Amino acid sequence: MVTRPGINGNFDFSLYSYATSRVIERFSEYFYVTRSNKPISINNSKYEFILMRTSDDLALSLNVEREIAVVFADYETFEARTLSTYDYIYQIFDDNRVEKSLRFLVSRDQNIKDSISLYCSQEPEYPVVIPFKYDDFEIINKDVISSAIRRNYLTRDLFGHQSPLKQEYFFFGRNNLATEVIDEHKSGQNSGLFGLRKSGKTSTIYAIQRRARTLGAKTLFIDCQDPAVYGKKYSELLEYIVRELRNELSLKKINVSLGEKEDEVSEKFREAMASLLGQLRSDLLIIFDEIENISPKTAASEHWRSGNDALLFWHILRSFFQKPSKYKITFCFVGTNPNLFEEPKINDIDNPVYLFAPKTFIPMLSIEDTKKMIKRLSYFMGLIFDDKVITNIHSMFGGHPFFYTTTL
Repeated sequence: MVTRPGINGNFDFSLYSYATSRVIERFSEYFYVTRSNKPISINNSKYEFILMRTSDDLALSLNVEREIAVVFADYETFEARTLSTYDYIYQIFDDNRVEKSLRFLVSRDQNIKDSISLYCSQEPEYPVVIPFKYDDFEIINKDVISSAIRRNYLTRDLFGHQSPLKQEYFFFGRNNLATEVIDEHKSGQNSGLFGLRKSGKTSTIYAIQRRARTLGAKTLFIDCQDPAVYGKKYSELLEYIVRELRNELSLKKINVSLGEKEDEVSEKFREAMASLLGQLRSDLLIIFDEIENISPKTAASEHWRSGNDALLFWHILRSFFQKPSKYKITFCFVGTNPNLFEEPKINDIDNPVYLFAPKTFIPMLSIEDTKKMIKRLSYFMGLIFDDKVITNIHSMFGGHPFFYTTTL
């Protein structure tokens, strides 16, 4: 269906101030304004907003298919809390309806462009915010929209993300993996994600946690490359898991002690976890990142690498996993080396987690994901990459997203 600029016939201008209505009419010269909405109140401030869909021509250039949220801040001074309005909007509408990586903001603040530029420089993962002043729309300039987009993004290096992506806005190509892990968890099954370093494993973990929150699932993250994890003995790490789960439940901090003898540790761990899951009133997905740091032969500390800590630790966790109960735990193992699940024996004793979880190797980005990533990020930086160039980039780096971001 062709989308042309304009305004939906049911749009109610009475919900908006005269100044905002004039700006909406200007937007309708380039976008299709889909619906009117009551203002959102945050503390003592009110923010008007609309949703609009790109016309077919703009959709191609912006690479946006969903509706865009436009927030109107009719205040002389910009405050960071204004940006929380978008979160309220996304709660109102279906996730698949509104684009979250691109946002429009219209403000009375004469320095709004500098304010947004400063904010985004301090929050490099924050999505694209295109700032306008109310005054901008009083000038008859047909290029006001595209000029604002280009102007805002020439100031940001969107290829510069080298740390794991905690937000979804610039996350490409691995959404299916996150969904599959949650599906496995909901069916009571474990999962394993393995891949090269800097291949997006930790970013995928953040995507799993976001998806879990959306679906009401509970997760607990254990960073095994932290000395506070791999430096602990097996019983201490089990105590650590109990404490971390108590923190998730916002329970009072207490000294957790599971004892010293193996049978005592196992029994007290089962009792503590059963009680906490009862309070959580939900199954729990425990995500172990960099699992090789507490695995035989590859661990960062001697007692995990060649001692019996791995054997005892997984015997207790597997026992709890298999125990029938109202609420269960499942595991997602993430790392570079799945050796823990491939060795039938640990120190000549049967490995309790042999073939315990299916191994999924994180794929490199496909050529289509590569095109989507490069075109989307480069557009807002004033860059254009021809398909042949992107194909060559994909061929050179094999779909490895980290090499894209460090090279471009």
